[in-house]
Amino acid sequence: MACRRGDGVPADGSPGPDAIDATLHTTARLTGRRSAQAPAVQITMEGVCIMLDEKPDWPTAKKVLGDSQFLQNLKTYDKDNIPEPTIKKLQKYINDENMQALTQC
Repeated sequence: MACRRGDGVPADGSPGPDAIDATLHTTARLTGRRSAQAPAVQITMEGVCIMLDEKPDWPTAKKVLGDSQFLQNLKTYDKDNIPEPTIKKLQKYINDENMQALTQC
């Protein structure tokens, strides 16, 4: 996988395993901040909601964070077989400059 800009995104622009891993790792670290709506938390959780086929907004993100199986769902997420429509929806978040600081090659 060739990276561009050193942000963990393959040259074709799709989120690669490194970017997905970084997002999942960051999300796991942020789960203790359920009541905080910091920009990084909100951006990360919107992306996670898309991956889990949920509405990407803060009320839904709080519901997802409150699910007792949340971390297990992230750990078992099939990151190697993300449907193309989901990848297209995630592109907005992968390209976000706030998210790029979280992903590296």
